[in-house]
Amino acid sequence: MHLRQITTVFFLTALLWGLGTLSSNAQIKQKFKKVADAFKTDWHRVNYWPKPFSLADRRAVAQPFAIMIENGWQRQNTLGSFQFDVETHELTEAGKRQLYAILNQFPSKRRQVFVQQGESIQVTAARIDSVQRSVAQMTVDSAMPPVHPTQRGPVGVAAGVIDTVYRKYDSSIADPRLPAASAGIGDGI
Repeated sequence: MHLRQITTVFFLTALLWGLGTLSSNAQIKQKFKKVADAFKTDWHRVNYWPKPFSLADRRAVAQPFAIMIENGWQRQNTLGSFQFDVETHELTEAGKRQLYAILNQFPSKRRQVFVQQGESIQVTAARIDSVQRSVAQMTVDSAMPPVHPTQRGPVGVAAGVIDTVYRKYDSSIADPRLPAASAGIGDGI
């Protein structure tokens, strides 16, 4: 017997037993309705599975990717401490170029600016103020995007650090030399 046949036989047996134990018409109707509703619910659960749960499963799988995308855009749109002058906390030329890219090259729904927090509240406020002034100068017709402080730094390293690493690497390379001539195989060729 198949599962559906077993379920149907069980249901009919339970129904007949339930009808035999009840004394009044109202009790019979109430008991029959309860058993029929339970059977109907079970039948739908068995026959529609896994369809009711697919959407929740899909959302559970997609949610981490959506979080990763948001975090990636935040890191991409973050102006780090190396993009600000150490003493004045004004944007450097590299910081202004990054800000210009955020405001003009990124998709409009992703045009929000994040500023890495400084050592103190005053430094962070000075950085945000500098960014807001620069945004006001760079945007003429469009609305000013939001500027948020963040603890996370941007992806990348200061250009000066990379320059220093490459210069030290270049200085450590030995001068090219030809090997000394040796007597043996290949002489006279």
